[in-house]
Amino acid sequence: MSARTATYDILAAAATNASTRIYLTLAPQETATPFIVFNIEGVDHTFTKSGVSTIDTFRIDIDCYADTLAAAETLKNQVRTALDNYTGTINGVVVDGCHYQDQEPDQDLDLTPFWSIDFQMRVGT
Repeated sequence: MSARTATYDILAAAATNASTRIYLTLAPQETATPFIVFNIEGVDHTFTKSGVSTIDTFRIDIDCYADTLAAAETLKNQVRTALDNYTGTINGVVVDGCHYQDQEPDQDLDLTPFWSIDFQMRVGT
């Protein structure tokens, strides 16, 4: 089960201003805006009486960076359109559902504005 692979593949296939500038955990220092950085923040297992869990729920944090807060918000909205209520199989990963949780604007230490948006993604085997 790979929420990391599913998240990247869904975003890469979506029509976003970030194009292919999608990174796990950290973007290279000189990455041109706009770009996306995402992290898997945690996982909740579905407990069963026998055997390994076949569905896990991942908490995903996605940061959408751009030159202005308005441009970052546009990118955030494109990410939400791509991921919210997504179900299906993408490159062998079964996504049982992906749901929007929260969002907020911020800026990094270099004063680059970004919107942070959070999702829960249920991934099965």
